[in-house]
Amino acid sequence: SIVLRFLSPIKPEVNRGRAEVMGNVFRSKSARVRNDSTKQNGKSKGRRSSLQDKMENLHKKLTSDRRQVLKKAWDELERMDENELESSTYETQTQTTEMFKALKERMAWQKQELEQSRIIISRGLPSFFGNSTMHQEKFKPTTHWLVDFMDACAKKQVEGKTSTVLNEAPLPEHLLLKLLEKTENEFKKMPNIVNIDLEGKDDRLIVVGDIHGQVQDLLHILKTHGFPTAKKRYLFNGDFVDRGKYSIEVIIILFTLKLLKGNYVYFNRGNHETDRINSRDGFLAECCSKYYNDEKVFNACNKTFMALPFGHIINEKALVVHGGLCWDIITLDKLQTINRFVLHPEFESPLEDILWSDPGDSLCKGVGPNTRGVGCIFGEDIVDEFCRNNPPLRMIIRSHEDKDKGYEVHFKGKLVTVFSASNYCGSVGNDGAVMEIFSNLEYKFHAFYVIPKLQGRYTFSDRYSGLSVSVAAKLVHRIASFREDLRKHFQEIVSERKSESKTLINREEWARGLQDVLGLNIEFEFFEEILGIPVLGTDGRNRGMVDFEMWLGKYCSLGNISTSIIGAKCKTAVKQTLSKISKIILNHRVALKAMFMAFDANNDGVISLGELSSGILGLGEVCNEKFTPAEIEDLANYMDADGDHVIDYGEFLATFTVSNPDLAQVLKNAPVDLTLSGERIALSEHKVSLRKKREVSSR
Repeated sequence: SIVLRFLSPIKPEVNRGRAEVMGNVFRSKSARVRNDSTKQNGKSKGRRSSLQDKMENLHKKLTSDRRQVLKKAWDELERMDENELESSTYETQTQTTEMFKALKERMAWQKQELEQSRIIISRGLPSFFGNSTMHQEKFKPTTHWLVDFMDACAKKQVEGKTSTVLNEAPLPEHLLLKLLEKTENEFKKMPNIVNIDLEGKDDRLIVVGDIHGQVQDLLHILKTHGFPTAKKRYLFNGDFVDRGKYSIEVIIILFTLKLLKGNYVYFNRGNHETDRINSRDGFLAECCSKYYNDEKVFNACNKTFMALPFGHIINEKALVVHGGLCWDIITLDKLQTINRFVLHPEFESPLEDILWSDPGDSLCKGVGPNTRGVGCIFGEDIVDEFCRNNPPLRMIIRSHEDKDKGYEVHFKGKLVTVFSASNYCGSVGNDGAVMEIFSNLEYKFHAFYVIPKLQGRYTFSDRYSGLSVSVAAKLVHRIASFREDLRKHFQEIVSERKSESKTLINREEWARGLQDVLGLNIEFEFFEEILGIPVLGTDGRNRGMVDFEMWLGKYCSLGNISTSIIGAKCKTAVKQTLSKISKIILNHRVALKAMFMAFDANNDGVISLGELSSGILGLGEVCNEKFTPAEIEDLANYMDADGDHVIDYGEFLATFTVSNPDLAQVLKNAPVDLTLSGERIALSEHKVSLRKKREVSSR
């Protein structure tokens, strides 16, 4: 039951492993028949135990192989998303950001509710704050207050039973702005690259990788290793925000630590500490939900991020940056002179490369284009050359990529990756880790996996099934968007073959076509069933021929919703409404996830019928498109497939990307916290139980 059924094809080497084990089973049975009946039971038990071990090892190998396919697919899709985001024009992104801001302004009914929430929070602050109208110049956090705040964050993570907990402003706006201002002033005093000297034998530095708004991971790290001291310092290596739902809480904790323990805590800027990225990847939406004046808070945060250093050197021998090295070999002295005080680094500039680049595999030589669409891929020879040009440097430490173990050692130890967000995006299933470095540059890793208490017992299957659902949701969306391109590609294949059938292709052609058209290096054979390809082909054979026209008919692209196969059970008025919304999405390059989050005003992970109505009316006003109450009512009834009077993300996504009911059900059954990649979820009010999660994974 742990192995995901939809990944039914098994690699040849796994088949060989299964054959060997089954051969051992047969030989063991034969041997037992030949054994004397007076054989001691202990030996027989030992033989059975040995066989059981072999079967367990095979099971682990099967799971590991399939897990690697899933992980590779997730990484490829994440890189593609980042590539598209980075390559879109600044004007388009600004237009999208302004659209969401205007949409929030239009939904004015939310203002009073949020203001009341903020008043309640101000009155309930720890004694340090006293009256919420305290003068800004008196703002001075204490260690005692920080501990209380962290306890409140931990309690919020466990007891987040209502949407208001996710929606609360964790700190009054004027105090948060003062915290950001003071921290920014501290960062401005620092050079681009900061020296860290570990002199004493007991001195050590803990390097923390990406946190991505996952405050539970940050709390675990500080609880396990303690607050910064003269003997135990911290370096947080970028990507504090986005993806997770507690980015503001993470910022408050980290920047308060900077004010309290300034000489013992350091920060590097990451690629998500830029306005173009965090305006689209969750942070802006979080500011909108927790602070009504989102523009002021959001801009103040990015102004502070702009002042962050981008590198640290440990004992002159180890360089710590967020991403990696540059297209051109550059000296540290040159890096000290570049202007880091920019909201978004220029394309192909050294600063952008440092925030975005990745190492290649062991065979990689030189530098080459990065599949992220920004930065570069560099090999071991580039690391060697960089160190030779910057003596006595001998090691690079970076983050930027999630790793199964939370860390990875590259190029014979010359480069190390450390990533600290466990179960990244709520679905990847990876460990988090921190790197502890000593004065002699010896180091060790501390891996962890933070399990929210809410979920109770968390099994191996639960940990990895979420990844499968997230990958499926991303693939379904992309296939729907490129449906017509896929049809043309498959038609060309059939015409070149001069086959009698004009719509039949084999499985290899299907998988290769998806790779070519979508530009994804994914083993699509492993995803046949969940993407709507039946086990039996049109010829009745196992994994036989595929009718690509029938398969593509299960999907509908945003640009053709009104004429898609959604038609028979869909009113003409609903088609027209969907078409108008789709036009807005296409014109503004709006991700469906971003649209869903904008409509979800109270941030509870589902859209009520009132929220849908307010959202669509506001969208129409902002984008000069008219929607009538009758149109919205018909659309709401159509989207609310299960009749529970709320629309979850699966229903929302299926409405705009999938026309086949069976295929849509895969998304509609997906837990909202998985398909939303952990950015905004309703914690204990999910309609999908742990048992249903296992049922989804078995599909």
